[in-house]
Amino acid sequence: MTKVNNTQACAYHLRLSGIDKFYVCAAGYAWAIGGHFLGSDSIFKQNIKTIENPLNKIKLLRGVEYNFKDEALAKERRLGFIAQEVEKILPGVVKTMYDSTKAISYTDIIGLLVEGIKEQQQEIEILKLELENLQYTINECCETANIRKSAKKSDNEEQEQLSFLEQNIPNPFNESSKIRYIINENAVTAKIFIFNLQGQLQLTKDITNIGEGSITINASELEAGMYVYSLIVDGKEIDTKKLILTK
Repeated sequence: MTKVNNTQACAYHLRLSGIDKFYVCAAGYAWAIGGHFLGSDSIFKQNIKTIENPLNKIKLLRGVEYNFKDEALAKERRLGFIAQEVEKILPGVVKTMYDSTKAISYTDIIGLLVEGIKEQQQEIEILKLELENLQYTINECCETANIRKSAKKSDNEEQEQLSFLEQNIPNPFNESSKIRYIINENAVTAKIFIFNLQGQLQLTKDITNIGEGSITINASELEAGMYVYSLIVDGKEIDTKKLILTK
């Protein structure tokens, strides 16, 4: 470690193999050439849980542009936060220093931003699904009527036997939701499988009534989230749709 005094106001710097690698500056910041790493192994941590309501916290934060008052640093326009403002929202990422000024652990905010993006993406998926449901509702009367008419033709008529899966209603839901279906009268077995977005089977509903019918999904049967459900008749996939459970 070598003590220096130059125009950049650096108090200490470290050298490895004759190359400057790390600096600690009197102005209160540090940097490393070639990137830096902070200890984040699970062995260092306890009481781990996912950040709750990240978007609400992000919405309260105010990003600012500024210049440092220190003349050596004042030339560059910077981006960041005001520590006193952040402390009111995320007190755990703000520290009061020995000189009573406040500092922010900016890396701690990365986790909040990641969870916020994920929550926002889920909201986007819900909106997309609601738009799909709206389009389905518009077409539902004509399409469903035609399918039911075909499925119920007289025994004297030559007919094509059909199986059909409808969108669950309501969707999204937080208590229960009904899935209606039509099963080919010649079918031997019929089931509805519900999978999470990782493709893992979460729930199986056996269908014992051939023809028109419905099953009910109760909120207690699944965790909150987005799922896909498929109608399988005699080992063949008839259709697959999405459902969203909110709690």
